[in-house]
Amino acid sequence: MIGLDYFLDDKSLNKILKDLDNNIYYSSIPITYKEKIRFNLNEQIESDRYLYNYLNAYNIKKMDSASREMRVYDLSSLLILDGGFEHYSPKEIRKTVIEMISGRRPISKEEKLIWNVVEAYNLIQQDKFEINDDNYELFIHVIFRNIGLDLDNKRNYYRNSLKDKTFLKQTVKIEKIDEELQALFNYIYSLRKTPLAGFTQAYLIIIAVMMISPYKKHNLIIAVLLSQWYMHQANGQLRLIFPGYAIGNKFSELIKSIDESFANRMNISEALKLLKKFAQREINVTYRLHMLNKWIAEEPIKRQKLVGDNETVMVLLTILNIRDKEVSFNRIKQDLMIGSYEVLNKDQLQKSLNNLVDNRLLIKKGTTSAKYLLNDCALYKIKRLLKD
Repeated sequence: MIGLDYFLDDKSLNKILKDLDNNIYYSSIPITYKEKIRFNLNEQIESDRYLYNYLNAYNIKKMDSASREMRVYDLSSLLILDGGFEHYSPKEIRKTVIEMISGRRPISKEEKLIWNVVEAYNLIQQDKFEINDDNYELFIHVIFRNIGLDLDNKRNYYRNSLKDKTFLKQTVKIEKIDEELQALFNYIYSLRKTPLAGFTQAYLIIIAVMMISPYKKHNLIIAVLLSQWYMHQANGQLRLIFPGYAIGNKFSELIKSIDESFANRMNISEALKLLKKFAQREINVTYRLHMLNKWIAEEPIKRQKLVGDNETVMVLLTILNIRDKEVSFNRIKQDLMIGSYEVLNKDQLQKSLNNLVDNRLLIKKGTTSAKYLLNDCALYKIKRLLKD
Protein backbone atom coordinates (compact mmCIF):
# COMPACT_ATOMS: atom_id res chain seq x y z
CA MET A 1 0.00 0.00 0.00
CA ILE A 2 1.38 3.41 -1.00
CA GLY A 3 2.06 5.64 2.03
CA LEU A 4 0.31 8.85 2.99
CA ASP A 5 3.46 10.68 1.86
CA TYR A 6 2.86 9.60 -1.75
CA PHE A 7 3.22 13.25 -2.85
CA LEU A 8 7.02 12.91 -2.52
CA ASP A 9 7.06 10.90 -5.76
CA ASP A 10 6.97 13.96 -8.00
CA LYS A 11 8.17 12.10 -11.08
CA SER A 12 5.32 9.59 -11.13
CA LEU A 13 2.69 12.15 -10.24
CA ASN A 14 3.84 14.56 -12.90
CA LYS A 15 3.35 11.82 -15.50
CA ILE A 16 -0.28 11.53 -14.44
CA LEU A 17 -0.85 15.28 -14.18
CA LYS A 18 0.47 16.08 -17.65
CA ASP A 19 -2.18 13.85 -19.27
CA LEU A 20 -5.12 15.45 -17.43
CA ASP A 21 -7.45 18.13 -18.76
CA ASN A 22 -7.64 21.03 -16.28
CA ASN A 23 -6.02 18.78 -13.64
CA ILE A 24 -9.24 16.73 -13.28
CA TYR A 25 -8.63 13.11 -12.34
CA TYR A 26 -11.34 10.54 -13.12
CA SER A 27 -11.71 7.43 -10.98
CA SER A 28 -13.26 4.21 -12.29
CA ILE A 29 -16.29 4.38 -9.99
CA PRO A 30 -19.24 4.21 -9.87
CA ILE A 31 -19.26 1.77 -12.78
CA THR A 32 -23.03 1.80 -13.35
CA TYR A 33 -23.10 5.58 -13.88
CA LYS A 34 -21.94 7.45 -16.96
CA GLU A 35 -20.25 10.07 -14.78
CA LYS A 36 -17.35 8.96 -12.57
CA ILE A 37 -16.10 10.30 -9.27
CA ARG A 38 -13.61 13.02 -10.14
CA PHE A 39 -11.57 15.74 -8.46
CA ASN A 40 -8.85 18.29 -9.12
CA LEU A 41 -5.76 16.15 -8.57
CA ASN A 42 -3.26 18.97 -8.26
CA GLU A 43 -5.33 20.64 -5.53
CA GLN A 44 -5.72 17.37 -3.65
CA ILE A 45 -2.00 16.56 -3.81
CA GLU A 46 -1.17 19.95 -2.29
CA SER A 47 -3.82 19.64 0.44
CA ASP A 48 -2.59 16.10 1.23
CA ARG A 49 0.94 17.45 1.54
CA TYR A 50 -0.22 20.19 3.90
CA LEU A 51 -2.34 17.86 6.04
CA TYR A 52 0.40 15.23 6.28
CA ASN A 53 2.96 17.81 7.40
CA TYR A 54 0.44 19.34 9.83
CA LEU A 55 -0.26 15.93 11.33
CA ASN A 56 3.45 15.27 11.75
CA ALA A 57 3.95 18.64 13.41
CA TYR A 58 1.20 18.04 15.98
CA ASN A 59 1.24 14.28 16.21
CA ILE A 60 1.00 12.61 19.60
CA LYS A 61 1.62 9.00 20.56
CA LYS A 62 -1.11 6.41 20.07
CA MET A 63 -1.07 5.51 23.76
CA ASP A 64 -1.23 9.12 24.95
CA SER A 65 -4.28 9.73 27.13
CA ALA A 66 -5.57 12.32 24.64
CA SER A 67 -5.47 9.73 21.82
CA ARG A 68 -7.45 7.28 23.93
CA GLU A 69 -9.98 9.93 24.92
CA MET A 70 -10.43 11.04 21.31
CA ARG A 71 -11.06 7.44 20.26
CA VAL A 72 -14.00 7.48 22.69
CA TYR A 73 -15.27 10.81 21.26
CA ASP A 74 -14.89 9.53 17.67
CA LEU A 75 -16.60 6.17 18.16
CA SER A 76 -19.34 7.78 20.27
CA SER A 77 -20.00 10.36 17.56
CA LEU A 78 -20.45 7.70 14.87
CA LEU A 79 -22.74 5.68 17.13
CA ILE A 80 -24.82 8.75 18.05
CA LEU A 81 -25.28 9.58 14.35
CA ASP A 82 -25.75 6.10 12.94
CA GLY A 83 -26.42 3.66 15.78
CA GLY A 84 -30.17 4.08 15.91
CA PHE A 85 -30.20 4.59 19.68
CA GLU A 86 -33.65 5.85 20.62
CA HIS A 87 -33.35 5.43 24.39
CA TYR A 88 -29.69 6.34 24.96
CA SER A 89 -28.46 9.86 25.55
CA PRO A 90 -25.08 10.88 24.07
CA LYS A 91 -23.68 10.77 27.61
CA GLU A 92 -24.91 7.18 28.05
CA ILE A 93 -23.46 6.14 24.69
CA ARG A 94 -20.08 7.62 25.61
CA LYS A 95 -20.16 5.87 29.01
CA THR A 96 -20.98 2.54 27.35
CA VAL A 97 -18.18 2.97 24.76
CA ILE A 98 -15.70 3.46 27.63
CA GLU A 99 -17.03 0.35 29.37
CA MET A 100 -16.84 -1.75 26.20
CA ILE A 101 -13.25 -0.59 25.55
CA SER A 102 -12.44 -1.54 29.15
CA GLY A 103 -13.74 -5.06 28.53
CA ARG A 104 -17.23 -5.16 30.01
CA ARG A 105 -19.35 -7.64 28.11
CA PRO A 106 -22.53 -6.35 26.43
CA ILE A 107 -25.99 -7.30 27.63
CA SER A 108 -28.59 -5.45 25.58
CA LYS A 109 -28.90 -5.27 21.79
CA GLU A 110 -27.69 -1.65 21.89
CA GLU A 111 -24.63 -2.59 23.93
CA LYS A 112 -23.86 -5.40 21.49
CA LEU A 113 -23.72 -2.92 18.61
CA ILE A 114 -21.37 -0.68 20.59
CA TRP A 115 -19.23 -3.71 21.42
CA ASN A 116 -19.19 -4.70 17.74
CA VAL A 117 -18.05 -1.25 16.59
CA VAL A 118 -15.28 -1.17 19.20
CA GLU A 119 -14.16 -4.66 18.12
CA ALA A 120 -14.26 -3.71 14.43
CA TYR A 121 -12.14 -0.64 15.17
CA ASN A 122 -9.59 -2.78 17.01
CA LEU A 123 -9.59 -5.28 14.14
CA ILE A 124 -8.72 -2.74 11.44
CA GLN A 125 -5.84 -1.41 13.55
CA GLN A 126 -3.99 -4.73 13.26
CA ASP A 127 -0.89 -4.38 11.10
CA LYS A 128 -1.38 -7.61 9.12
CA PHE A 129 -5.12 -7.27 8.63
CA GLU A 130 -5.04 -6.26 4.96
CA ILE A 131 -7.98 -4.97 2.98
CA ASN A 132 -9.27 -7.86 0.89
CA ASP A 133 -12.59 -9.56 0.19
CA ASP A 134 -12.29 -12.15 2.98
CA ASN A 135 -11.21 -9.67 5.64
CA TYR A 136 -13.95 -7.25 4.61
CA GLU A 137 -16.52 -10.04 5.01
CA LEU A 138 -15.17 -10.64 8.54
CA PHE A 139 -15.24 -6.90 9.26
CA ILE A 140 -18.92 -6.69 8.22
CA HIS A 141 -19.75 -9.82 10.23
CA VAL A 142 -18.20 -8.25 13.34
CA ILE A 143 -20.32 -5.10 12.98
CA PHE A 144 -23.64 -6.89 12.34
CA ARG A 145 -23.31 -9.94 14.61
CA ASN A 146 -25.70 -10.54 17.52
CA ILE A 147 -27.97 -7.56 16.78
CA GLY A 148 -30.90 -9.52 15.38
CA LEU A 149 -29.82 -10.02 11.76
CA ASP A 150 -29.42 -13.35 9.96
CA LEU A 151 -26.01 -12.95 8.33
CA ASP A 152 -26.42 -16.08 6.21
CA ASN A 153 -28.79 -14.20 3.89
CA LYS A 154 -27.77 -10.87 2.36
CA ARG A 155 -31.37 -9.74 2.15
CA ASN A 156 -31.40 -9.51 5.93
CA TYR A 157 -28.72 -6.82 6.10
CA TYR A 158 -28.34 -5.41 2.56
CA ARG A 159 -30.38 -2.38 1.56
CA ASN A 160 -33.35 -3.71 -0.39
CA SER A 161 -36.18 -1.30 0.33
CA LEU A 162 -36.86 2.42 0.13
CA LYS A 163 -37.54 2.21 3.87
CA ASP A 164 -33.91 1.32 4.60
CA LYS A 165 -31.91 4.17 6.09
CA THR A 166 -29.75 6.33 3.86
CA PHE A 167 -28.42 9.80 4.63
CA LEU A 168 -28.14 10.93 1.00
CA LYS A 169 -30.98 12.07 -1.26
CA GLN A 170 -29.62 9.86 -4.05
CA THR A 171 -27.84 6.52 -3.74
CA VAL A 172 -26.89 3.65 -6.06
CA LYS A 173 -29.87 1.60 -7.24
CA ILE A 174 -30.59 -1.41 -5.04
CA GLU A 175 -30.01 -3.93 -7.84
CA LYS A 176 -26.56 -2.44 -8.52
CA ILE A 177 -25.22 -2.57 -4.93
CA ASP A 178 -23.15 -5.76 -5.30
CA GLU A 179 -21.67 -4.56 -8.57
CA GLU A 180 -20.73 -1.15 -7.17
CA LEU A 181 -19.34 -2.55 -3.93
CA GLN A 182 -17.04 -4.88 -5.86
CA ALA A 183 -16.04 -2.03 -8.14
CA LEU A 184 -15.07 0.03 -5.08
CA PHE A 185 -12.83 -2.75 -3.82
CA ASN A 186 -11.31 -3.20 -7.26
CA TYR A 187 -10.55 0.53 -7.17
CA ILE A 188 -8.94 0.23 -3.72
CA TYR A 189 -6.85 -2.73 -4.92
CA SER A 190 -5.80 -0.76 -8.02
CA LEU A 191 -4.31 1.94 -5.80
CA ARG A 192 -1.54 -0.51 -4.88
CA LYS A 193 -0.29 -0.23 -8.44
CA THR A 194 -0.47 3.55 -8.80
CA PRO A 195 1.38 6.45 -7.13
CA LEU A 196 -1.92 7.82 -5.81
CA ALA A 197 -2.80 7.52 -2.14
CA GLY A 198 -3.08 9.81 0.87
CA PHE A 199 -6.01 11.44 2.59
CA THR A 200 -7.70 12.04 -0.77
CA GLN A 201 -8.15 8.34 -1.44
CA ALA A 202 -9.07 7.60 2.18
CA TYR A 203 -11.84 10.19 2.11
CA LEU A 204 -12.94 9.16 -1.38
CA ILE A 205 -13.73 5.80 0.25
CA ILE A 206 -16.08 7.50 2.75
CA ILE A 207 -17.88 9.31 -0.07
CA ALA A 208 -18.12 6.21 -2.27
CA VAL A 209 -19.54 3.99 0.48
CA MET A 210 -22.10 6.66 1.35
CA MET A 211 -23.10 6.87 -2.33
CA ILE A 212 -23.55 3.10 -2.47
CA SER A 213 -25.07 2.78 1.04
CA PRO A 214 -25.05 -0.99 0.66
CA TYR A 215 -26.59 -1.95 3.99
CA LYS A 216 -29.90 -1.47 5.74
CA LYS A 217 -28.21 0.62 8.41
CA HIS A 218 -24.84 1.69 9.83
CA ASN A 219 -23.48 2.77 6.41
CA LEU A 220 -21.80 5.84 7.93
CA ILE A 221 -20.04 3.73 10.56
CA ILE A 222 -18.84 1.31 7.87
CA ALA A 223 -17.74 4.13 5.54
CA VAL A 224 -15.61 5.89 8.16
CA LEU A 225 -14.10 2.68 9.55
CA LEU A 226 -13.23 1.39 6.06
CA SER A 227 -11.53 4.71 5.35
CA GLN A 228 -9.60 4.45 8.62
CA TRP A 229 -8.64 0.87 7.75
CA TYR A 230 -7.18 2.09 4.45
CA MET A 231 -5.26 4.86 6.22
CA HIS A 232 -3.80 2.44 8.74
CA GLN A 233 -2.61 0.16 5.96
CA ALA A 234 -1.08 3.16 4.17
CA ASN A 235 0.81 4.33 7.24
CA GLY A 236 0.51 2.51 10.54
CA GLN A 237 3.37 4.41 12.16
CA LEU A 238 1.51 7.67 12.74
CA ARG A 239 -1.32 8.14 15.19
CA LEU A 240 -3.75 8.56 12.38
CA ILE A 241 -6.58 11.01 12.64
CA PHE A 242 -10.02 9.47 12.78
CA PRO A 243 -12.34 12.45 12.26
CA GLY A 244 -15.48 10.90 13.71
CA TYR A 245 -15.91 13.71 16.24
CA ALA A 246 -15.39 16.47 13.66
CA ILE A 247 -17.71 14.75 11.16
CA GLY A 248 -20.37 14.48 13.84
CA ASN A 249 -20.32 18.18 14.64
CA LYS A 250 -20.67 19.25 10.98
CA PHE A 251 -22.51 16.22 9.64
CA SER A 252 -25.22 18.07 7.73
CA GLU A 253 -22.54 20.00 5.82
CA LEU A 254 -20.89 16.76 4.74
CA ILE A 255 -24.15 15.18 3.57
CA LYS A 256 -25.08 18.35 1.65
CA SER A 257 -21.66 18.38 -0.02
CA ILE A 258 -21.90 14.73 -1.13
CA ASP A 259 -25.47 15.27 -2.36
CA GLU A 260 -24.30 18.25 -4.41
CA SER A 261 -21.54 16.18 -6.01
CA PHE A 262 -24.22 14.09 -7.76
CA ALA A 263 -25.56 17.26 -9.36
CA ASN A 264 -22.02 18.38 -10.21
CA ARG A 265 -21.11 15.42 -12.43
CA MET A 266 -19.64 13.44 -9.50
CA ASN A 267 -17.02 16.11 -8.79
CA ILE A 268 -16.15 15.48 -5.13
CA SER A 269 -13.54 18.23 -4.75
CA GLU A 270 -15.67 20.22 -2.30
CA ALA A 271 -16.54 17.14 -0.23
CA LEU A 272 -12.84 16.22 -0.04
CA LYS A 273 -11.98 19.77 0.99
CA LEU A 274 -14.56 19.58 3.77
CA LEU A 275 -13.34 16.21 5.05
CA LYS A 276 -9.77 17.49 5.17
CA LYS A 277 -10.99 20.52 7.09
CA PHE A 278 -12.58 18.09 9.54
CA ALA A 279 -9.29 16.20 9.74
CA GLN A 280 -7.36 19.34 10.64
CA ARG A 281 -9.94 20.17 13.28
CA GLU A 282 -9.53 16.66 14.71
CA ILE A 283 -5.76 17.18 14.90
CA ASN A 284 -6.31 20.49 16.72
CA VAL A 285 -8.83 19.08 19.19
CA THR A 286 -6.59 16.12 19.98
CA TYR A 287 -3.47 18.23 20.43
CA ARG A 288 -5.26 20.78 22.62
CA LEU A 289 -6.66 17.94 24.72
CA HIS A 290 -3.10 16.62 25.06
CA MET A 291 -1.92 20.07 26.19
CA LEU A 292 -4.89 20.46 28.55
CA ASN A 293 -4.07 17.11 30.16
CA LYS A 294 -0.46 18.25 30.58
CA TRP A 295 -1.66 21.48 32.19
CA ILE A 296 -3.80 19.51 34.66
CA ALA A 297 -0.89 17.12 35.38
CA GLU A 298 1.36 20.01 36.45
CA GLU A 299 -0.80 20.51 39.57
CA PRO A 300 -3.10 17.48 39.46
CA ILE A 301 -4.85 17.78 42.82
CA LYS A 302 -5.62 21.48 42.49
CA ARG A 303 -6.43 21.60 38.78
CA GLN A 304 -8.50 18.41 38.65
CA LYS A 305 -10.79 20.03 41.20
CA LEU A 306 -10.92 23.19 39.12
CA VAL A 307 -12.05 21.46 35.92
CA GLY A 308 -14.31 19.03 37.78
CA ASP A 309 -16.14 16.27 35.89
CA ASN A 310 -15.88 14.96 32.31
CA GLU A 311 -18.65 17.26 31.10
CA THR A 312 -16.81 20.35 32.34
CA VAL A 313 -13.57 19.19 30.70
CA MET A 314 -15.53 18.76 27.46
CA VAL A 315 -16.89 22.31 27.72
CA LEU A 316 -13.44 23.75 28.45
CA LEU A 317 -11.95 21.81 25.52
CA THR A 318 -14.71 23.15 23.26
CA ILE A 319 -13.89 26.74 24.27
CA LEU A 320 -10.19 26.09 23.63
CA ASN A 321 -11.07 25.03 20.09
CA ILE A 322 -13.12 28.12 19.23
CA ARG A 323 -10.85 30.78 17.79
CA ASP A 324 -12.81 33.77 19.11
CA LYS A 325 -11.49 35.33 22.30
CA GLU A 326 -15.01 35.76 23.69
CA VAL A 327 -17.43 32.87 23.16
CA SER A 328 -21.20 32.89 23.51
CA PHE A 329 -23.32 30.23 25.19
CA ASN A 330 -25.01 29.42 21.87
CA ARG A 331 -21.69 28.99 20.06
CA ILE A 332 -20.45 26.55 22.73
CA LYS A 333 -23.76 24.67 22.55
CA GLN A 334 -23.52 24.54 18.75
CA ASP A 335 -19.97 23.15 18.84
CA LEU A 336 -21.10 20.45 21.26
CA MET A 337 -23.74 19.14 18.85
CA ILE A 338 -23.37 15.76 17.15
CA GLY A 339 -25.66 16.00 14.16
CA SER A 340 -29.00 17.04 15.65
CA TYR A 341 -28.16 15.59 19.07
CA GLU A 342 -27.17 17.69 22.08
CA VAL A 343 -24.11 16.24 23.83
CA LEU A 344 -25.07 18.41 26.82
CA ASN A 345 -28.47 19.94 27.34
CA LYS A 346 -28.91 23.59 28.28
CA ASP A 347 -28.88 22.98 32.03
CA GLN A 348 -25.85 20.68 31.90
CA LEU A 349 -23.89 23.18 29.82
CA GLN A 350 -24.80 26.10 32.09
CA LYS A 351 -23.77 24.10 35.17
CA SER A 352 -20.33 23.38 33.64
CA LEU A 353 -19.85 27.02 32.62
CA ASN A 354 -20.82 28.19 36.10
CA ASN A 355 -18.27 25.80 37.61
CA LEU A 356 -15.52 27.17 35.36
CA VAL A 357 -16.49 30.76 36.25
CA ASP A 358 -16.68 29.99 39.98
CA ASN A 359 -13.23 28.38 39.81
CA ARG A 360 -11.87 31.43 37.96
CA LEU A 361 -10.89 29.60 34.80
CA LEU A 362 -13.45 31.65 32.85
CA ILE A 363 -14.71 35.20 33.03
CA LYS A 364 -18.37 35.83 32.24
CA LYS A 365 -19.18 39.11 30.48
CA GLY A 366 -22.75 40.35 30.36
CA THR A 367 -25.96 38.68 31.47
CA THR A 368 -28.69 38.45 28.81
CA SER A 369 -26.32 37.48 25.98
CA ALA A 370 -23.33 36.51 28.12
CA LYS A 371 -19.96 35.68 26.66
CA TYR A 372 -17.12 33.72 28.21
CA LEU A 373 -13.39 34.18 27.95
CA LEU A 374 -10.44 32.33 29.42
CA ASN A 375 -8.95 33.65 32.66
CA ASP A 376 -5.72 31.64 32.63
CA CYS A 377 -2.66 32.57 30.55
CA ALA A 378 -1.54 28.96 30.02
CA LEU A 379 -5.00 27.93 28.77
CA TYR A 380 -5.16 30.97 26.47
CA LYS A 381 -1.80 29.93 25.02
CA ILE A 382 -3.21 26.46 24.26
CA LYS A 383 -6.17 28.13 22.55
CA ARG A 384 -3.96 30.27 20.31
CA LEU A 385 -1.32 27.62 19.64
CA LEU A 386 -2.76 26.10 16.45
CA LYS A 387 -4.26 27.31 13.20
CA ASP A 388 -8.06 26.92 13.04
